Amino acid sequence: MEYYLIPPEILKDLYEWNHTTKENINQIKKNITDTQERILKDNVRMNEEMKKIVEQKIENQFHFPKRDLQETEENK
Repeated sequence: MEYYLIPPEILKDLYEWNHTTKENINQIKKNITDTQERILKDNVRMNEEMKKIVEQKIENQFHFPKRDLQETEENK
């Protein structure tokens, strides 16, 4: 069995590389989480706006015929 001695400079470089890689991964995870939160907030906001728009469209669609009916009844 052969054993090799790793020079301390290489160990130090490996440790720094590992540390830097972990920091990069953590930063990427944070960015992904932030992006997901923004998307979720935008989704919720869009759903609320869409609900209001659909309510307005439905109200307008039924309001006009109702008003027309009232006008024809008044004309009679």
